[in-house]
Amino acid sequence: EKMLHLQLQMTPSLESSPVRAGSSVARTNYYVLISAIIIFAEGQSLMENDVGSDHDLHWLPKSSAEFFSSSSCSDDVTIYDVEHDSFINYILAGRHTAWGTGWEMTPPDGEFCQQESGFCESNSYEETSQGYYVRVSDLLNTAMQHDDLPVQIDISNVCHKGMEAEFQYLGIPLSGDGKSNPRENNNFSNIPSKPNPFIPSETWSSLWNTCKKKLLSNERVSSACIDIPGILIENAKKSLQSNNPCRLDYRMVDGSHRLCLRKYILNLIEGELLDLKQQLVECERNTADEQEFRKNLQFRIMNKQQLLDQTTKGYFFVLNQTTFEKLLTNMDPQATWAKSQDILMRELTVEFKLKWEQWMKRAMDHIEALKTAESRAVNM
Repeated sequence: EKMLHLQLQMTPSLESSPVRAGSSVARTNYYVLISAIIIFAEGQSLMENDVGSDHDLHWLPKSSAEFFSSSSCSDDVTIYDVEHDSFINYILAGRHTAWGTGWEMTPPDGEFCQQESGFCESNSYEETSQGYYVRVSDLLNTAMQHDDLPVQIDISNVCHKGMEAEFQYLGIPLSGDGKSNPRENNNFSNIPSKPNPFIPSETWSSLWNTCKKKLLSNERVSSACIDIPGILIENAKKSLQSNNPCRLDYRMVDGSHRLCLRKYILNLIEGELLDLKQQLVECERNTADEQEFRKNLQFRIMNKQQLLDQTTKGYFFVLNQTTFEKLLTNMDPQATWAKSQDILMRELTVEFKLKWEQWMKRAMDHIEALKTAESRAVNM
């Protein structure tokens, strides 16, 4: 997941303004008076300076109960607010790059590089300055125009950036020539300690091999609502590896931080489930334990298994591969749509704001309805 991020600089005139902070007028003045520097970043915002070390993961919950007690998507108004920094940085200025080993994608009838755009002639960022990409806002606007709603999908069928390292480690070639990805280091050293000793070492190592960069992003992960839908592209030709290096059903193009957090929570739940099962084994060996205690353990195991099954499924907007390919471009962002903050903000018309708010409200209500229906089915 590559993003174009805005580094916003406050001007002295705004700091001395008598306009009340947080008001709509203040926000308008803020966007008028700031200057934007468009920068290339890989996988995270350059405004996030609080990326922790491998041994400093205080923002990650230590148990599933801790996570679910503090996480409430219903309170997250940022998903409706198009003037919130998150919307500007990660949607308006966000893009999914279609280059890198295993992730290459080009329009079916297009040349890999349009020389007249000037994009391919730049070598400022070496290989990352060449190739196609798609804007996150274009993907979401396409889904909104069709009034698409999120669908529930098992995350084991989803391939996101970072997973190519795992598939290479397992001996699956990333491309037809079998070349390795020089950017990825597939050793499992320096992995943080498990918050629960019952978490299987193999799944814990796999999580940190594929999601380390995402999970170490404090700001993005600590405030993430895992039920906010990501964006997937359906893989029409799985066997040909034309969509993702994992040969899975879906290519993730937005939402990998939330997906990695969901995977982390699944690790916690799996460890807790194995802990309870071990307690039950020990309980059955001890004939002195009361029957009521064993029943309580069995009930907790059943509930934990249900939580594991439910959390394994995420919610996503799904676009087909043809639509995705049509939205690919290799225009230089800094010379076109990402020239300045003002150009990005022009997309936020009154009509767009209203339509976005209504659509996202329907999407989140739909997710809640799916979760409620699933809970009822389980308890029948």
